[in-house]
Amino acid sequence: MIPVAIVDDGEADRYLVKRRLARSGKFGELIEFVSGDRFLEEFFDGTPSAYSRSEPLLILMDINMPGRDGFETIEEFSARLAASHRPDNTLILMYTSSLNSKDQQRAREFGVIKGYLEKPMRNNSVDFILGLYNDHCAA
Repeated sequence: MIPVAIVDDGEADRYLVKRRLARSGKFGELIEFVSGDRFLEEFFDGTPSAYSRSEPLLILMDINMPGRDGFETIEEFSARLAASHRPDNTLILMYTSSLNSKDQQRAREFGVIKGYLEKPMRNNSVDFILGLYNDHCAA
């Protein structure tokens, strides 16, 4: 089962992701965060079980959130991961309502971002995620 963290301030968006992923039967525990800061705090200072498993953690990151946005969160995440000398056992996808081509280009420029999903999550989004996840695990 694929462990998942969703970082999104929108309750309805988190709910929809949870329902779509649960229907596939391939995703396990889904941990929800309402902000980038909360995610960083929990990932680096907490000990949730999803972070200690051997399977890569799938992270769905919203761009537009109050406080630290998704890109800032990913920058900080990458810096802290490098400083802690922890292995990067994650697959990060942007999950956003932004259709801005600059956001899409910026996501492509981040080496750690492996995909870009537009809200709302659709059935074919799950297939897209599974394909990326399987490719990531095979690499």
